[in-house]
Amino acid sequence: MNKNNLKFIFALTIVIFFSSCASTPEIYNMSVKVSTVDINNNPLDAICTIFSSSNKKDIIAPTQTTFATECHHSMCM
Repeated sequence: MNKNNLKFIFALTIVIFFSSCASTPEIYNMSVKVSTVDINNNPLDAICTIFSSSNKKDIIAPTQTTFATECHHSMCM
C-alpha cells in the first residue's frame, strides 16, 4: 500500500468519525400544565421547578407554561 492510499484512508476515517459523533440537538417548545394538590386532592399553590439537562424554569403552580428543552432527534419523535 503506498503513502497516498494510507493518507486517503486516514483522512476518510477521520471524516467518518467526526461526522458520526457530531449531533446537534434540536430545541423543542413543550406546553406543560402543572397542577399541585394537597393530601386531600385540593388545589394548592406551590413554587415548582421544571428542569431538563439543558434548561431550568421556576414557576408558581397551578399554571400552564411553555418549556424549551433540547432533544436529539431520535429521542423526541
